Amino acid sequence: MPQMTGVNIPTPWIHQAVPDKHEQPLMVVTANDIPRLHGKPHRNSLSMQAEGRNATPTSAEPAAVPVAAQLQGAHGVNISGNTRFMNIGMNTGNLTTVYNYGGIHGLEKLERFVSFAALHDSAEQDPDRRCHPGTRETVLRQLRDWFDNPNPTDSIIWLHGPAGAGKSAIAQTIAHEYKERGLAATFFFYRSDPSRNNGNRLFLTIAWQLAFSIPSTKDFIVQALNKTPHLPTQAIEPQFEQLVAHPFQPTNNIAFQMSQPAPVVIIDGVDECSDEKLQQRFLAVIGNAVKNHRIPLRFLIVSRPEALIEETLNKFKDFTVSIDLAKLDDSNRNIQKYLEDKFFEIASNRGLDPIWPGQEVIEEILSES
Repeated sequence: MPQMTGVNIPTPWIHQAVPDKHEQPLMVVTANDIPRLHGKPHRNSLSMQAEGRNATPTSAEPAAVPVAAQLQGAHGVNISGNTRFMNIGMNTGNLTTVYNYGGIHGLEKLERFVSFAALHDSAEQDPDRRCHPGTRETVLRQLRDWFDNPNPTDSIIWLHGPAGAGKSAIAQTIAHEYKERGLAATFFFYRSDPSRNNGNRLFLTIAWQLAFSIPSTKDFIVQALNKTPHLPTQAIEPQFEQLVAHPFQPTNNIAFQMSQPAPVVIIDGVDECSDEKLQQRFLAVIGNAVKNHRIPLRFLIVSRPEALIEETLNKFKDFTVSIDLAKLDDSNRNIQKYLEDKFFEIASNRGLDPIWPGQEVIEEILSES
């Protein structure tokens, strides 16, 4: 393995636990590989060197010194990559093992159960399925205020309306606006797609995204998969517990280090999940986790106003706000704005009068809508 110098990680996680026996180390570092860093560091970097995956010290090398002692009082040290030191501070002999969990490494057991088509930015999603500029301003403003609020009173928003009300367009618009600043995960159900109508894939797909949107959760997700390799085929309750909730337990210190506002998970088209009982189960799992303050996440739930969905979410109404698109008073204004813009576009392309076809025609269309 080539020499690695100035390896960098924003927040290295240091564990005092023996790694899973199936995990393979990136490298093995001896005391000779780690210079003493007391006082002025050499070139402000920690130089690591390993000749191979299972490199061991030669007879000419000095006895290994525990890494904890090597780094005691050190400063100006940068370690890059998703590197994790195992057994720091423990007397484990001559070797210290360094694990690298970059990319999808460790998530292979999960990958084939993930519904990638259900992500908001997948190729299956229509890029034009977003709100027309200047429309849906009332509900979008309400959702933006909630996303940006560091201390919201509600952890769940249920956005609902009849078919054709533009629910998914609103969810897509918000997802793309916040994908770099507050979006934790998305799942867009779709009734006719077997990979997107299966509620058993919901928490697995969310966990996959959390491993990248909140990188500090990844090690704990990998550990859960190593401990229970068949976890992706278990019921949704243990899936949620081990892959979504467990990484955020207080002893892991992840929630404490997360910035505010709390990240949001968007679940669109709940009514398009093929199993109604499963709809109730995963909504109840989410509601109970939020109720008991077990996850530092918020949820935007989008669906038609089905009775079973409403019944389940009503159990958590103390921290859930309901937005009924059918009751918003800006529907006609949204349609009018859309018609005016499209007619103007047609008139411009064909060299017609900019006010074509006239306000009377637009009002007539509105009256029929």
